Amino acid sequence: MIGSNNSSNRSKKRVLVLTHNYPRWGGDVSGGFIEHLLGLLRDSFDFTVVCPHDSGLPFDESSTNAQIIRFRYGREAAETLAYRGEMHTYLKSRPISVIRFLLSYRDCAYRVAASGKYDIIWAHWWIPGGWAGMKAASKSNTPLVVTCHGTDIFLLRKFAMLRRLGSRVFSQAGKITVVSTFLRDELTAMLGGRTADISERISVAPMPVNSRAFYFRKDVSRKPGSIIAASRLTAQKHHDTLVHAAGRLASDGIPFQIDIYGAGPEHESLQQLIAAKGLADSVRINEPLPQVELGDRYRSSEIAVLPSEREGFGLMLAEAMLCGCAAVGADSGGVKDIVLREGSDGMLVKPSDVNALYTALKSLLSDRGKLERLQLSGRASAEDRFSATAVASHFGDILTDASRIGPGNA
Repeated sequence: MIGSNNSSNRSKKRVLVLTHNYPRWGGDVSGGFIEHLLGLLRDSFDFTVVCPHDSGLPFDESSTNAQIIRFRYGREAAETLAYRGEMHTYLKSRPISVIRFLLSYRDCAYRVAASGKYDIIWAHWWIPGGWAGMKAASKSNTPLVVTCHGTDIFLLRKFAMLRRLGSRVFSQAGKITVVSTFLRDELTAMLGGRTADISERISVAPMPVNSRAFYFRKDVSRKPGSIIAASRLTAQKHHDTLVHAAGRLASDGIPFQIDIYGAGPEHESLQQLIAAKGLADSVRINEPLPQVELGDRYRSSEIAVLPSEREGFGLMLAEAMLCGCAAVGADSGGVKDIVLREGSDGMLVKPSDVNALYTALKSLLSDRGKLERLQLSGRASAEDRFSATAVASHFGDILTDASRIGPGNA
């Protein structure tokens, strides 16, 4: 069934989607935002998704939004690189496995594209997706669109040796999308001198917020003093800053309850910090939640906090704003695309500054009128910019334009 489409309507553009992250079963959060985006676009496009195999999954199946083709890159028990969120960390510890993965990905993309049935190849993450699609696009004479999500641009920043390869991929792309102005500027600064006209081919296009999970309900009451954070527990997210700020709030006698939802390498150190500060009753670390359940938590919380520095976008904050939370984020990276007007649709604080975060949270917890105004204005701002309709329209235009422009020049 390679190359088959999920619709017989040939008036639709046929798009081959390359991603190393895509839901494996109903409710799986891996790549859920990509599946959601395809669902928003399926009335105008037919999608075939190439993605990695994982234990127990079929190699070829149809879903509501796409035909799915999964490639094998090792013995079933050894196929553990994808869907775990840490593939780039295996470059040193499992280099042979990573190389096998990349070559298998590239070969599958090339084989599927060689059918000649596709109008566009749409790669998510320039590495590995864009790299896998580069040969496929060139040999099949198919336009390539590359969408960056943040972690892949972080790799360019961290490993200068990748920039030559990145330049080749982006030169092949007729269209490039990034999820924030911050990432656009980062990519242009790193590759502008290597890749002709890259700035002219980049569009800022955030991923859609899942409107089935993240929406406002007027009839749901919010727990007074409730603060929520939801993201990977890594050093870059700076949850320790939030815990230190919570210690200051507790010293002031201000009632609050902080719930952090996430998993990651900083879990143990954060638990130790919470215990050392005597905050076990007011700061809790919880397991990650499926999106629908997380939406419920946002709707019952008053304030959402994202203290991370150099965040590629900060989707969590947009989700929380749509659910009616007042947003507090670090004045850094893509968060500045979410909180556009500091003090109006959210609050921005200096990254890693405990006093700044403490002051912002205290001002909202102590001033009911200010809190409610920020909740209302933040939600209206998020609805204008991150609604499913607005985002789908933007991506639809990008894909249509790419099909007219044709292949890149690499």
